[in-house]
Amino acid sequence: MRAARAGGEFALRLAPERLYWQRRYAGVRPRALPSYFLVADLTAAEVEAIRFGEEGQFWELMAIDTFLEHPEAVPYLQARLRDYLAQRG
Repeated sequence: MRAARAGGEFALRLAPERLYWQRRYAGVRPRALPSYFLVADLTAAEVEAIRFGEEGQFWELMAIDTFLEHPEAVPYLQARLRDYLAQRG
């Protein structure tokens, strides 16, 4: 399994049964809506089809350990991935 560094705005649609873990988190900014961290396996074609909007974001598919140690990764996303890994066992 690999971790993707990306937001919820990347035009990927998955059937609910493909999501095998999810958790709701409080918004990361004051008065922000809650957000969700979702875990699913993606096919190579689905990864290739990911497209971001106009915000100019860069993302990279990387091994989980690499993401967790990456100095430029978003800290709250690293924490959420750690939550999943701890619960998975």
